[in-house]
Amino acid sequence: MKIKNSAAIFFSALALILFSSSSIATLGVSPATLTFDKMLRGGYAQRSMLISTLSDAMNVDVLAEGNIASWITLSNQTMNISMNTPQRVAVIIQSPFDIANGNYSGSLLVIRRPLETPEIPGTGNIVLMSVRIPINVEITDVEVRDCTANSFSIASTEENVPTKFNVFIRNNGNVRIKPRITLDIWDQDRLNIVKFLEFDSDEILPTIEKETEREVSVDELPIGQYWVDASVPECKSSDLLTFDVMKQGSMTVRGKLIQIRNNPWLNLGDTAKITAIFKNDGEKEVNARFKGYVSLEGQIVKVLESDTINVPPGKIVELDTFFKPEQVGRYTISGKVYYEKKVSYESSSVLNVIVGKEKGKTSIFTIIYIIIIITTLFLLFAIFRRRRKHKHKFRQGF
Repeated sequence: MKIKNSAAIFFSALALILFSSSSIATLGVSPATLTFDKMLRGGYAQRSMLISTLSDAMNVDVLAEGNIASWITLSNQTMNISMNTPQRVAVIIQSPFDIANGNYSGSLLVIRRPLETPEIPGTGNIVLMSVRIPINVEITDVEVRDCTANSFSIASTEENVPTKFNVFIRNNGNVRIKPRITLDIWDQDRLNIVKFLEFDSDEILPTIEKETEREVSVDELPIGQYWVDASVPECKSSDLLTFDVMKQGSMTVRGKLIQIRNNPWLNLGDTAKITAIFKNDGEKEVNARFKGYVSLEGQIVKVLESDTINVPPGKIVELDTFFKPEQVGRYTISGKVYYEKKVSYESSSVLNVIVGKEKGKTSIFTIIYIIIIITTLFLLFAIFRRRRKHKHKFRQGF
């Protein structure tokens, strides 16, 4: 009986180790459940989930299942993830107009596939593992209007150059809203209102946080400091801000190319996303564009140029470009960011293009799992032999 129990423990432990090393540690989805409360008929709601891994790159598909599958829209249904590049997926629910009040459920199936199968899993495709995420939806006919406003800001500027006001508003209700925003601009001593503005925010869907930005003319304001009472009455939110109107040319222009980021490994035939991370360290809003090139063995094979992006002071932006290599090899990506008649320092990165699984590199996590499995098997086998030997000596004693 003890031998049978030892064998059961041995195989149970082995199954647990193999399961944990092949599934739990290789694919993570957060949150584990998606809940959509108090949705109206024909309403809109959105949540997001993060898909990550601790192992090598893999292809992942997300499929909607269950009775509410037709209600679900995904921002990204097929993606490639790795340890350094998790992916965030927006899950959008749009309920029918003729649905009855009540609670409804469905699920999302997150599927890991080999890198060699680019299409959504179907008949004949290999599925390495999957994770199911339950979705719960509550349908009601009670309208809820609720919102919060935060991160009020207004930038300093130079004379005759408009400044920008920004605010983030989150719609916590279940109906679309366009809250009214008011700005009272006071002089330095806060004795007189020198300018008054009132306008609607951009339309905000339920469950969504959105930034509203408006230009504010300062043509009639002399050089000096000003105060702003900013308010969103519907959201019961307000803030006191200050900004300066300065002489022309007095604001500093300074920026930094933080890094060029890309997945260091790519299968031949795939397209690489190359992202230049730029920060505006100056006091003035700038227009930034990344320009660079891809080289192989000292020869330029591709010129890169991103779209121009407006970057407020203190903000960090991603300037994206794309490259599809035509042969295997070790590529070098180099480039600079051009902004307001200035140029950043050059930065670079490396892209290794391989064929299929010839990555030439085994994940450290895979090696650790193999070591754990071998060590555990050895220990269990030693315990098994020791118990068997002890039982044999016990019988000889009689």
